[in-house]
Amino acid sequence: MPQDDEMTIDERPKYLRRMRSRYLQADKKERGHLLDDMQHMTGLARKTLIRRLHGDLTRHLRPVALSLQHRMAQQGYESSDALAAFLHEHLQAVMKATLMNAPISL
Repeated sequence: MPQDDEMTIDERPKYLRRMRSRYLQADKKERGHLLDDMQHMTGLARKTLIRRLHGDLTRHLRPVALSLQHRMAQQGYESSDALAAFLHEHLQAVMKATLMNAPISL
């Protein structure tokens, strides 16, 4: 891999798997040098590298976030216009109470 190219997220675990055995067998001074090299190659912080080298190197994907339409349907809004009207009404109440320094009642 050329030095000026950045390592992709998928390449990092492969690289760290190769470096893990060298890192775990090295003494304290050599670990510092290895961490410097790995930090330069991956762009990750030293503490992150240490955690990953001592932990699980599999990539865990986050669950897909719910779409706006799905969330609106769950909350009973059939259209974005209905949601906008609801938010507008409550924001007006908040702004009015703020301007009048009165307690907000929703």
